[in-house]
Amino acid sequence: MLLTAGFVVAICGLGGLALRRPQAFQRVLRWAHLRTPPAEVAPADADAVFFTREVQPILRENCLKCHGPEKQKGGLRFDVRQAALTPGASGETAIVPGDIAKSTMLHRIVADDPDEQMPPEGQRLPQASVEILQRWVARGAPWPADQTGPAVVAERSRHWSFQPLAKVTVPPVRQAGWAVTPIDDFILAGQEAKGLHPNPEAPRRTLIRRLYFDVLGLPPTPDQVHAFEQDSSPAAYEHLVDRLLADPHYGERWGRHWLDAARYADSSGYEEDRPRPNAYHYRDFVIHALNDDLPYDRFIQWQIAGDLLAPRNPQALAATGFITAGPDDNSTDQAKVNQFSPVDLDDIVSTTGSAVLGLTLGCARCHDHKFDPIPTADYYRLSAFFMSAERVERPVKGGKAPGVKEGPEKKTHVLLRGNPAQPGPEVQADFLSVFAPFAAPPSLFARLFHRTHSRKTRADLAQWLTDVDHGAGALTARVAVNRIWQHHFGRGLVETPGDFGIRGAPPTNPALLDWLASELTRGGWRLKPLQKEILMSAVYRQDLTCDDARVAIDPDNRLWWRRETQPVEAEILRDSILSVSGCLNAQSFGPAVKPRISPEAISILNRKKHYDEWPADVKDGPVTWRRSIYIFAKRSNLFPFLQVFDAPNSAGSCTRRIPTTVAPQALTLLNDPFMREQAWAFAVRLSKLGGSEPQDRVGAAFELALGRDPRPSELAASLRFIEEQTNNRRVDDPGEDAQTAGVADFCQALLALNEFSYID
Repeated sequence: MLLTAGFVVAICGLGGLALRRPQAFQRVLRWAHLRTPPAEVAPADADAVFFTREVQPILRENCLKCHGPEKQKGGLRFDVRQAALTPGASGETAIVPGDIAKSTMLHRIVADDPDEQMPPEGQRLPQASVEILQRWVARGAPWPADQTGPAVVAERSRHWSFQPLAKVTVPPVRQAGWAVTPIDDFILAGQEAKGLHPNPEAPRRTLIRRLYFDVLGLPPTPDQVHAFEQDSSPAAYEHLVDRLLADPHYGERWGRHWLDAARYADSSGYEEDRPRPNAYHYRDFVIHALNDDLPYDRFIQWQIAGDLLAPRNPQALAATGFITAGPDDNSTDQAKVNQFSPVDLDDIVSTTGSAVLGLTLGCARCHDHKFDPIPTADYYRLSAFFMSAERVERPVKGGKAPGVKEGPEKKTHVLLRGNPAQPGPEVQADFLSVFAPFAAPPSLFARLFHRTHSRKTRADLAQWLTDVDHGAGALTARVAVNRIWQHHFGRGLVETPGDFGIRGAPPTNPALLDWLASELTRGGWRLKPLQKEILMSAVYRQDLTCDDARVAIDPDNRLWWRRETQPVEAEILRDSILSVSGCLNAQSFGPAVKPRISPEAISILNRKKHYDEWPADVKDGPVTWRRSIYIFAKRSNLFPFLQVFDAPNSAGSCTRRIPTTVAPQALTLLNDPFMREQAWAFAVRLSKLGGSEPQDRVGAAFELALGRDPRPSELAASLRFIEEQTNNRRVDDPGEDAQTAGVADFCQALLALNEFSYID
């Protein structure tokens, strides 16, 4: 056996303890198999993995209740390295790196004396855990720097996204005449620093289609395109922007973006996936709020605590559907239905973090966040805000809306390793400690009447989230303006919209990001004026021109010197097909609709026969030809057409859709009965709009679908195709005719073009 001199002295110093307590002595002897590590220690990465996976869970489950952030019995604390290596009140040091004999914690966990043993109550540590701690101390008690103690929190709190909004000024530029708004000066300054120049303005036909898809999610009509082209007024573009921002379809387009982040669906998810027939009230609130340009700070506040902040306002009550919008476990126990389980709370905290703050708060449920300054205790303090909330259904216009109300106060405990069966220290509702330096000092009145110790509610959280000076409002504003930029340009100034933390992407133009956020807050948190600023900018109006010289300097277009082609989203593709065919039902709001889907998909959806089934005998028509935001969103199986074009499944917050190009998309456009139905309706519309001559129909089809005239080669190819399809088609249905069928084939081909599915 290899024994250190200190270890021998320690054994001798135990006096008669080993002789009087043979079992303890046997445990001491087992230590003899360990030795102080040699000079060459394990690599840092291995130490980090060993501590995080093996050691930290043991400390958290067995030690932190009495020696953690809430309590420090005997002056000992084991959640922060510096404190763990500091002598306690008795003068003894619990952990001495590299010396297992002098580490009194190792003595206590194997002691038989009730006055000495640790933990003092409950089951003793398993032998495997004892040996892990012994090996850890013998290796030098490595404690990786990424563990979130106070020093690390302070260091990481200097990350750019946690700072107050910077006071930025519009930068000077050399190229005069290009900039239209201050946004352009920020963009141009970055380009000029790299020797780049921006693109010229796109043609008017391109601009009007870009605006319509971005703002309304629908294509412009030929008449609207022609009117804009012929309007020579210098203010024509601005008037178009104003008109579109005021259009009721705006909320349906931009509401979809927020509903993605809010993980909205019309069913509960999990195995049974029960329908939520009243969930649509929350969806309608979002659309109404965006159409009315409800200030974004109030938009967020109502979703967190509308029942507390405006209890008599039906819209504020419907807004709290944000809290209940996530999946739940379908419990039939009414008491459990009304309360939120730990899984529900995790969903709420994680979604709030991602959608509002752009932070991955859910990573701190089981352990301190490995990268961001978010301790586990902070995660549970945020959970405590929602612990007393209860699900209810409140009367609103048109029925009842799911909701929440504030119930009696409930205790919140840190769950060790995120396990509900292992409650740890109790915590009170409070804000993220990373923002503590910006917190407002308590007022004299609050100090006199001890209000600083009163219970915080969701109303406090709602206001803190949007408080720029003393809360998280600066980060909330950055996340909001980044989301707007993302949906107008295809990607954000921060390309990880759901992660503004240390592992997220840094902003490509930090000065512009903070300027936009400051403009939002100075403008009363209204989104539409800020959007107008973006839509009016020269950088938004650029064309697609690309050249090798500029690509060599900035291959990924991070400096925004050109416009990039963007695919339309799943819902917008379907809505555009309905619009071009003349079938779109523009009715807004109300219960979700269930269009026809294939029998195979229905067999998957209707797994529980006693629930509201997806009807198998649906005949599509005006009732189901509404905008896709009103389609019933079933978590276990999305509407197939939307699913194949990358719609999110609503299992969690989606802050950015990742577009794909896969074979099923082309097959859907060729084979889906919906496509054939709409192609036929498109052909019938052409017969009424485009005259009797084939070339007239082709011209009208290009105008409706693509917003332009066909080129001579396209016109010739289209006419040949229609003639061949007409001559070779066998018509069995007496209601059909070969000519219309041939045109319908052409219409379907047009709707399947890349040009129809992409903006610009």
